[in-house]
Parts: sequence; C-alpha cells; structure tokens
Amino acid sequence: MSERPTDRAEGPVLVTGAAGMLGSQLLLDAPPGTTALGTDLVAAREGSPAVGEVGVDLCDRKVVAELFERAGPFRGVIHAAAYTAVDKAEEEVELAQRVNGESPGVLGEACAAHGVPFVLVSTDFVFDGTQSEPYR
Repeated sequence: MSERPTDRAEGPVLVTGAAGMLGSQLLLDAPPGTTALGTDLVAAREGSPAVGEVGVDLCDRKVVAELFERAGPFRGVIHAAAYTAVDKAEEEVELAQRVNGESPGVLGEACAAHGVPFVLVSTDFVFDGTQSEPYR
C-alpha cells in the first residue's frame, strides 16, 4: 500500500450512497474547508449534488482499491450506501446481504489498510441504539 505524499488532512471525505437521501445531504452539509467526494452506483437525481464517482461497486475489493488509489488519500469515509427496502430484503436476501453486509467489510478493510477513519451509518431497523458499547 503506497501512501501518497499528500497530507491526509487535506484529502476528500468519501461519502458512499451519495445519490440517496442521506448521502446527498452529507455532501451538502460538508463543513467549510472539507471536500466531500460522493460515490454511488447511479448518478444523482436532478437538484442533488453531483456524484463524483458513479458506478463503483463497493463489494468489489479490486474496484474499491482502485478508487482509493485514484481519488485518495481520503481524510475519512462515511458509508451511507445501503439496501433500504426493508420489506423487500426478505425477497432479495442475497442482494441485501451483499449491499448491507459485504460492502461495509470491504470498505472497512480498505480504510484499515490506508489508516483512514471509517463511519458506518445504519438505522434502528439494524441496530436499535440501545447497546452502550460500539457494535461489532
């Protein structure tokens, strides 16, 4: 893993799921002086912030590694991408598991390898928020 000489504090924050409701809002709410780079499988809806990296499969280690090399070093990663059709997930178990189960692992591994902070956003459908310690 080669580290670019660029100071990580000046790199962009990667926001996954940037075409979705939460991801697009995260792009809009980036603090002054923070560059946010959005990624999603699809382009942003009209009136939403642009998705800078369209079509990135976050379950594919090679594709994620290429993203980190091409667009990094990242200041941090906020993982807001998710399979959100809760009722439909029971019919599309493999897809829901791939999106909500595999992609956080792939991104987490990439972040660990590059020393990048990783934040995973979830809902009370998955984690109810009652635990007093971090979820594993």
